[in-house]
Amino acid sequence: MGYSLHDHDEVTQRRYPSLVARDPLHAVEHIKGRRDGRAVWKLQRPGSGPSTLKTWPLGPKLVLTGLLGLAQPQRQRRGAKRLDSIQVPTPRIICGPSWSLSGCTLEIDWAHGSTALEYLEGADGDVDRTRAFATQVGLMIDRIAGGGFVHRDMKLSNIIIEDQGEQPRVWLIDTVDVRLSFSKPWAIYRMLERLDVELRSRRNLLADGWASVLRAALSSLETSQRRAVLSRLRSHPRP
Repeated sequence: MGYSLHDHDEVTQRRYPSLVARDPLHAVEHIKGRRDGRAVWKLQRPGSGPSTLKTWPLGPKLVLTGLLGLAQPQRQRRGAKRLDSIQVPTPRIICGPSWSLSGCTLEIDWAHGSTALEYLEGADGDVDRTRAFATQVGLMIDRIAGGGFVHRDMKLSNIIIEDQGEQPRVWLIDTVDVRLSFSKPWAIYRMLERLDVELRSRRNLLADGWASVLRAALSSLETSQRRAVLSRLRSHPRP
């Protein structure tokens, strides 16, 4: 099963049809459209695999942030390069950001697999499967922080699982919020805290794997640093 970057949003298409971008060339599916005109498409070019196209309409904010190098498509490309430099799996940037009078586009590889949420819901109480996935997430967090970065929006919807039997492969698909970090313990805490916030609303989703996430994410820290991170996490108790 394939998954791009967002779930399909039929409400936007029905209520705000004028704000949904026209179908790009080779588009086979409109994944999401927003009221501000942004859209996500699935492309299928002849003779090649599927890809994801993200579009942003031209506007004052996009122009200004683009001049400063801070527009979303620029940040996504920059984040993807940062993750690639430390060998964290993320879809490859195919083309872009490409600018025109109508806006900006960015094309990336299609992420094959299921979201972390779908993966966990389909685990059917398989503790070993859940722990294997959780360990991979923790190792990814450790690798990102060890590379001098932090993902400020680490959550299940930004993680794709490519199930390869006993060893699932974890992909990070949204790279807009990958930032530089000068403190590995803080970066690890920040990513764990963001993930924990989401898990609190889904009480038992990762109950059998949360310890595996923590163990893998904290494995390279000194004992005092691990204690400090765990102490901060405990200040936000899980339900």
